[in-house]
Amino acid sequence: ALSHGRGLVGALLVSAVILLGLLGPLLAPYSPLEQIPGANLLGPSPGHWLGTDAVNRDILSRTLHGIRINLVITFVAVPVGAVVGSLLGLASATWRHTDTVVQRLFDLMLAFPTIILGIALTVILGAGPGTVFLVVVLAEIPVFGRLMRTEALRVRELPYVDSATVVGAGRLWVLRRHLLPNSIDPLLVQLTIAMAVGVFIEGALSFLGLGIAPP
Repeated sequence: ALSHGRGLVGALLVSAVILLGLLGPLLAPYSPLEQIPGANLLGPSPGHWLGTDAVNRDILSRTLHGIRINLVITFVAVPVGAVVGSLLGLASATWRHTDTVVQRLFDLMLAFPTIILGIALTVILGAGPGTVFLVVVLAEIPVFGRLMRTEALRVRELPYVDSATVVGAGRLWVLRRHLLPNSIDPLLVQLTIAMAVGVFIEGALSFLGLGIAPP
C-alpha cells in the first residue's frame, strides 16, 4: 500500500523527482547550457551542489532540466504503448481470426532486443527524442498485448461471462462490461514497471549516442 511502509517511501521519492522535474526551470541556479567562467570540473560546493562538467556547466541545473525529458518519455510513451498493446491483445483474445496475425506481430517485435531496435530506428529516423519515444512505444506494445490477451482469455472462461452470453449479451457488451474491467488490474501493475523500464531505455540509448542529443 502507498499509505505506509515501503510503499509510502517509494511514493514520496517518486513524487519528489516528479516535482523537481516540473519545477526544474525555477529551481535551477543556472541555465543548463551556460558555460560558467572559471568553473571547470569543480567538485560539489555551496555554489554548485553537484559540481560542474568539462565545459563549465552546472550539473545540478542540467540534471533538473534532464528530468523533464524523462518525465515526457515515461508519462507519454509508456501509456501510448500500453494502450495500443492492450487493444491489440484484447482484439486477439476476442476475435479468433485476428489472433494468429496479432501474435505473430508480437513475436516479430519481441525478436528484436530494445537496443538493436533503437539502433535500427536511429539509422532510419536519426537520433533524437522522437526516436526514443517510438522505441519505448514499440518495446511496450507486445508486453501489454500478451498480458491483456492472457487476462482476457482467463476472464472469458469465468461463469458470469457464460451467464451473460446465455441471456443474450452481445460480444461488445461482454467486452465492455466484463472482459476489460476485470482484466485491468495486472495491466496497472505492469504499467508501473514499464515506466521504470522506459527511463532505462531512454538512458541507455542516450548513453550510446542514439537518444537525446547534446547539448
